[in-house]
Amino acid sequence: DVANFSCGNFLHEENEFKIAGATPIPSKYVKPPRVKEAAVQMECELFKLVPVEDETGVVRHTMVIGKVLAFHVHKDVYDEKTGTVSLERLQPIARMGGNTYSQPTGCFDLPRPDRKLI
Repeated sequence: DVANFSCGNFLHEENEFKIAGATPIPSKYVKPPRVKEAAVQMECELFKLVPVEDETGVVRHTMVIGKVLAFHVHKDVYDEKTGTVSLERLQPIARMGGNTYSQPTGCFDLPRPDRKLI
């Protein structure tokens, strides 16, 4: 739910942490804070911005590519035997675009707080 709330169209001055009910904690290498409740956190710096054009050549989107400087993994999802994140413990969810999310077992739709399911 926190990730879904944070993808809404908010004004620059609105506090997404507060709106989503998340707790900001300091990062080690970058200025923006991390989300305390996230089991895996990445600190990234901008590597490249790639303009994405539509079929007429008009730039409609920008793909952001980041360089990961640090990973922070909560002990409850880290498997010390394998040195990896346990998918069973993490139960990851990925946003695919629009209202569609996926899990290792399949996809589902979850409308944003400011839009209806299409």
